[in-house]
Amino acid sequence: MTDNLFFTGPRPPNLFDKVSAEASLRYSESTIKRVLSPTELVDVFEKKKELINITKPFLYELYNLVSSTGFMIHLLDENGIILFQICAPDKIDIMHKHRIQVGSDMSINSAGTNAVSISLAKNTPCQIEAKDHYLDFLKKYTCSCAPIRDEQDNIIGFITLSGDGKNMHDHTLGLVVAAANSVKNHMLYLDSLKKIEQINSVTYSATESVPFGIITTNIDGKIVSINSYAKNLLNDRSPINQNIHQYFTSNETNEDTLTIENIDSKTHVLRYSSIPSLFQTNPILNDSGIKIGYVILLYDTKNLIEVASKAKSLLSPHTFNDVIGNSTVMRNLVSHAKQISDGPDNILIEGEDGVGKSMIAACIHNYSDRGKFPFVDIDCRLSSDNDLLKGLLGNTESVQGKIDLAKNGTLLIKNIDCMSASIQSKLYDHINLSNLNTATNFRIISTAQPNLQLLVQENKFNIELFYELSTVNVFVPPLRERQEDIPYLINSYLEETSKQMKKSPPDLPQHLYDRLLKYDYPSNVFELKKMIERIVELDGKIDFDAEFKSNHHMVRSQVDFSKETLPLVKLEEIAIINALKNSNNNYAACAKKLCITRATLYNKVKKYDE
Repeated sequence: MTDNLFFTGPRPPNLFDKVSAEASLRYSESTIKRVLSPTELVDVFEKKKELINITKPFLYELYNLVSSTGFMIHLLDENGIILFQICAPDKIDIMHKHRIQVGSDMSINSAGTNAVSISLAKNTPCQIEAKDHYLDFLKKYTCSCAPIRDEQDNIIGFITLSGDGKNMHDHTLGLVVAAANSVKNHMLYLDSLKKIEQINSVTYSATESVPFGIITTNIDGKIVSINSYAKNLLNDRSPINQNIHQYFTSNETNEDTLTIENIDSKTHVLRYSSIPSLFQTNPILNDSGIKIGYVILLYDTKNLIEVASKAKSLLSPHTFNDVIGNSTVMRNLVSHAKQISDGPDNILIEGEDGVGKSMIAACIHNYSDRGKFPFVDIDCRLSSDNDLLKGLLGNTESVQGKIDLAKNGTLLIKNIDCMSASIQSKLYDHINLSNLNTATNFRIISTAQPNLQLLVQENKFNIELFYELSTVNVFVPPLRERQEDIPYLINSYLEETSKQMKKSPPDLPQHLYDRLLKYDYPSNVFELKKMIERIVELDGKIDFDAEFKSNHHMVRSQVDFSKETLPLVKLEEIAIINALKNSNNNYAACAKKLCITRATLYNKVKKYDE
């Protein structure tokens, strides 16, 4: 840009004529040197279609002001190509004779020195007198030219006003500049409308996609906007301009109607529905801080409960306060687990079946900074390769994998030693990709039998995956190595199980209590818990050898209904254990025999194994 806004008056000698001459133009040329071909013109029209359509009304308005003077008006693109022209009928043939027409190139190399070429070079409005044109046939006209600029101040076109020099004065250039500025302002206005439409579209999509109602009202409580969810709750498809209070009654105040001021985060009843709803009201303030309306969030409490249940399912249920035992080995275990909780490294927890490896994993998660984020698990022992892979990675269509669900939290992979070689390889590759992606942040805690390193040495477990997962190790000892904890466990399980069965804790005969203390518990804490459940079922009236010597409490094959009545959930467990045994642990065959889906079977077995 030059320092001067307008370039007017005689041009400096030879400033542009030299360039015109270098373009092989002669003063005596009778036509414009270059006119676009039809194909080239179609391309230009396509690019400048919006500019042409916006500018035309302003050009016609300008022409109405100057039509009596014989002036001609042209719209050109940023390269000096004529896109549109308006002139008196008697001027059209003259213009065509000199090839000044739509598609003509008015740049300096094609038309020599003229207002357009000067404006192109100087990036400013320009007005030159007739005699200052380079080509002789243009010396009949004085011309004013003003650039049209976009929002970023880039030149996107030009408007020219040409005519007999005696009718031209400084105000003529002002008219052209005003027209160009009007076009710019209108384009900015249209662009603002587009942005508003885009914002409205995004806002509409957002408000329509959320699982709750959104209502805005004015200061008097009249509804200004509302999403479809809220319309369904209100049972009204046309609530705009209706008073918000007419739709509700209050459970707490027993008011027939609610004013906007007393709709708050309490439970209210929709007047035309039995759905209890929860409200949250926020004021809308103007720039001066004056309240001008309200935004009301309307929740269906049934859906809130469902959402809360889903969220709860992703939270860890255990803390270190749930770890029962006062033995040295357990105190050391808890101390070590707390110490490593906040570290970023993956953790491998090893131990025999039933020692509580999953519980320790949950405690570590909850004790760490990740405790407020999801804790999700998957069991390699209960899943086929195909289901395990889908469970970990999800699918590209709709279902999220456990890895995605565990973002910022913890993924617990149970029984990693049961994972097949092919899935081990895929998991290792995915972990490496996740490590490269800073947006992916989760920690893996794996559980396994105490023989995982032996499997690595025997080439039965991926060595790279092993070292990736076992940066930090935790060993949970079997119950036989911490027998001093057994009394604490017995008392805790008696109280917990009795509460679940809505019974009073039974008094244990001394001989039964002594046998419980001395038993070696091959299935560890899990086995002790099952024993206590059986004892509570039978009110402590039980023969230890008859019930537990062969682990009948673990795998009961039959029930004598003439002598005992078991809870349905216990009967279901017995049926599933027998069906698995008779199906050689083939989950597909077992599920078919039980007339349930394989996924349901997995979930039930997983529940029994917790």
